[in-house]
Order: sequence, then structure tokens, then C-alpha cells
Amino acid sequence: MPRISAFYGIVIWMYHDEMPHRGRPHFHATYGDDEASIDIDTLAIIAGELPPGPAGSWPSGAEPISASCTRTGNARANISRSSRSSRSDDLSTIADMRSTPRLVEAEPLYGHTVRVRFEDGTAADVDLSYLLEHGGVFESLREPEFFRRLRADSEAGTIVWPNEADIAPETLYARAQRRAAAPA
Repeated sequence: MPRISAFYGIVIWMYHDEMPHRGRPHFHATYGDDEASIDIDTLAIIAGELPPGPAGSWPSGAEPISASCTRTGNARANISRSSRSSRSDDLSTIADMRSTPRLVEAEPLYGHTVRVRFEDGTAADVDLSYLLEHGGVFESLREPEFFRRLRADSEAGTIVWPNEADIAPETLYARAQRRAAAPA
């Protein structure tokens, strides 16, 4: 499952094969209807936003995240306050992240093709065979019966398998959009 933690009403998510921040270690934090991508090394918000905490005490939501990392022994959380509150100027990733509709339906078809439907009506048959190249947690997907055990996780907004393998919602949606726009 991509959900890895929850505290102070904040839910922390990590996904595989995410397009907007490829190559940059990060996680997602959601709080109510707000969402942000946060750099693992600096805790800087690199896309999206989180509301300020009580009496504005959290700089963009980083304080409770940093406090939780410190309690759990993550040395990377022990960084300067100024670096935690810095932001990236990459506005395209903010738009991509904030505009990804939730996955509402996923049905395995044949091979490694899945019929997906998103809350905005986008629907397509998407080939996920590229995931087999990654190995690791995706190794189990080589078995057709295991692959067919996928489900649409409404909270995560993406496909997940019983072994906690998942696809970043933005990646799945982009693939569905390309497939839906392709000539028949």
C-alpha cells in the first residue's frame, strides 16, 4: 500500500514510478483536501501546499512531519528550519499533482492490461506490462493470477496489489489519457 504513516491528521504516501518528480526522493503528505510533495532530504515542499497548523505554528506543514521523523530516528529530519520551509519554483508539478483525478474503477482484462476509469470520466485500457521490467515488489505481477488481484484504492487514488505494489496516480492517469486520446 502506498500509505505509510498517519499523524496529526496528516497522511504520508509514497508511490512507485511517479513522473513529476522522477529521480528526486520525496513523499506525499495529505491533510484534508490539501496535498504536497515533500523532499525527503530537506523536507522542503516541492509541489502543492499544506495549510498552516494551529496558530500558524507549522511552516507549510513541515513541523509535525519533522517532529515525527525525529521521534522515529530519521536523521534527515534534523535539518535547519530555513531549508524545511523553502519551496521549488517548478509550478508545472504543482498543477500536475493538484489536478490528478482519483481512480474510481480498475478491472484486469487480458495479459497486463487494465481497464481504468477516473472520477473525471477519463477511461481507457492501459497496458502495465512495463512494470515487469522493475522487478522487486513488481516481480509478483509476472504471475497472471496475482496480477488480476489488483484493486482500485479509493483513498490512494490508484491501483494497488496485495503485496503493497502500487503506481503513482499521476503516472496511471497520464497513461490513461494518452491511451484514451490514441486513435482506435
